[in-house]
Parts: sequence; C-alpha cells; structure tokens
Amino acid sequence: MAHGRPDWTDWVQIAGSDITLDVSIQAAAVTVPMSIQSQAVTLSVDISAQSVGNISVDIAAQTLAQLNMNIAASAVTIDVAIQSSAVTLNVQTAAGQHVDIDISAQSIGHINIDIAEQSVGNLNINIAASAVTITVSVTGTAQIDIETQSVGIYLQPDWQALQGTDKNFYFSGINYTWNDGGYVSYTVPAGKTLYLCGVSFAIMAAAAADYDHFLYCMGSVINYTTGVFLAYSGFLAGGQLTFTKPLVFSAGQEVRISNYNYSNITCHLTCSGWGYEI
Repeated sequence: MAHGRPDWTDWVQIAGSDITLDVSIQAAAVTVPMSIQSQAVTLSVDISAQSVGNISVDIAAQTLAQLNMNIAASAVTIDVAIQSSAVTLNVQTAAGQHVDIDISAQSIGHINIDIAEQSVGNLNINIAASAVTITVSVTGTAQIDIETQSVGIYLQPDWQALQGTDKNFYFSGINYTWNDGGYVSYTVPAGKTLYLCGVSFAIMAAAAADYDHFLYCMGSVINYTTGVFLAYSGFLAGGQLTFTKPLVFSAGQEVRISNYNYSNITCHLTCSGWGYEI
C-alpha cells in the first residue's frame, strides 16, 4: 500500500501458525503496533540508527525461553516488562556501560551474575530481603566495607573452642625421684589434624618439710611417631609455654607431653596441653 507522506501508522495482525516477519523501516517516524497470536513466530529487529529514543517490550506470554537483543546504537533506552512464568534474560554490555536492575518481587529463587570485565568501577547491591546468601569469588584484590552494628572476629583457637573442637590433655603423678617423671599421650584420629597451642608444667615437694628446696623440672613435647622433640624447657617450680605457631600433628601421629623431676627430693608432677583438632 503506498502512502503519500513519510510519517505513517499501520497495523499488522498475524494469526498464522508459523511466520517469519522481516521489517525494514527507513521512515523518519514510524509506529508499528503488532499483535502476534501464532504458536511459533520469528521476529527479527535490526536497529542501526545513531539514536533511538525508547523501545518498549511488553511480554505477557506464559512461557518465554529466551529474549536476545543486540543493539549497536549510540544511545538506547529499553524498558522491559516481563510477567511470564519462566523467563531467561541475558544482558551483555560493553565496558563502561551501566545496567540498573530493580527487582521488587516477593520471592526470587536464584540470580546469577557473571562479570567478565577486566575492570569494574562500582558494583552496588542493596538487598532488603530477610534471608540472603551471597557467594563471592574474587581473583585479585577485594575491598570489603562492613558497616553493620556488631561484627565479631575470632582467632582460630577461640573459634574452635566455640565450635567444641578444642582438645585438652592432663597428667598428674606422685612421688617421683631424681630423673623420674611421667607423660600424657594422644594419637590423632584418622582424617583429623591436631594443633597444639600450649603446654604447662608444675613440680611440688612430696613432703611438707621439703617445701624450701629448689624444685627443678624438665618439660617437653615430642612427636613420638617421628621421634622429634618440638618443645623442651626447664623450670623452677613450674611454668608454661604458649606457642606463637601451633605445633601440628597429622592423623595417626602420637604426641607426648612429659614432665620430669630434677630435684634432690621426692616430688609430685603435673603437665597439661591444649589446642584444637579439625
């Protein structure tokens, strides 16, 4: 149908079962409403203009598999209203562009965001839901700003004690003479690793009359499986060692914490150790 003016409006209604419609528009201003009711329709729209004001797409279908848009224009505004039951929406932008997504639905299953850009200036996420899980994988340097009212940070020994995975060892014996003593041992179970954080030792005179003697003891920590002494120190009356780096024992290895009497009188001995196992 020919028209005598460049600006025109026409209606196209399609009721076929399988239709391909290619539309090439070169007019200065055109409005083309389309009502598609067929079962299978391919609608290809190629916009190569330098400036496009608004493209409004309103989809009320029950099932929409994919909506792919490739727009090469310099300035484009696209309003998309989706009310269907199942929708896949892929959005790809060039570097330096902005995509604002406002989701006000009551319930959303999954939102997957994959950003392959080498440099992202700002990524602002404001989530007001009652329960949200966000998994972030960062290669490089990540800056995290936490502004909540209360944040607790536990050291590993404190955290493991809170989780109930801490381990404590204790030995006590009486009437040890010169170069005699005892120990407490522990074998790490299969699939576990023991981290020993500290040990303590004490020596006491067996007789009250000997309280004023020099009471020397020798405490040690040994990996009995490998035969390597990991800590070895002498004390007067007793003391403790807190390790800045935990002593590590692998599954199947036996740790022994020992205390020996090196006084010239009979004494009682104790020793203990503490750490955690994961």
